[in-house]
Amino acid sequence: MDFGSKTWTQSMTNDWQEEAFAKYVEQQKRLDALQRQRLAERGEVLIELVGSDDDGAPSDPQFQAELSPMADTLGANGVSYSQTMMTFDAADGLGHSLPEFTVLLKTLGAPAIAAVAGVAGTWVGGRLGRKVRLKIGDLEAEGRSIEEVQALLILATDYAAEKAAEKAAEKGEVAETSSKETEK
Repeated sequence: MDFGSKTWTQSMTNDWQEEAFAKYVEQQKRLDALQRQRLAERGEVLIELVGSDDDGAPSDPQFQAELSPMADTLGANGVSYSQTMMTFDAADGLGHSLPEFTVLLKTLGAPAIAAVAGVAGTWVGGRLGRKVRLKIGDLEAEGRSIEEVQALLILATDYAAEKAAEKAAEKGEVAETSSKETEK
């Protein structure tokens, strides 16, 4: 049997690796969709600060220094949030914060939205190619300016309020209003 320049074992190994990688990618997509669904059910949004190709690794001290204003702004505005951390299991294992913030949307009022959008927009403007990605439910969107991030945060709060209203209606309860209703 002719396998070209590859042996039978090499051919099988490459096929297996490609198939395994394809299954891994498919599984990651399912896990990501499940994560977004859980966020929506809890009334949360995942805010990712996506670095440019020129940014260092998330563990780089300069990158970490540029992340801290987001956490500081969320905390200073009374926003309930958590930040994803990378830790290593070793005697001298260190860890670092990842550029991912899970935010409870009902704690994100208009002043906090403006402040968070301002910090995120400043972070994006710090280096060409950066962006902010928001994930909630079956929605995923990206912004590259203060205005875009602010609009996305407003959409996320409205989406969460609509989902809460649907859930409350199923239970016969009254839900909190969205930002559209409170502006009237």
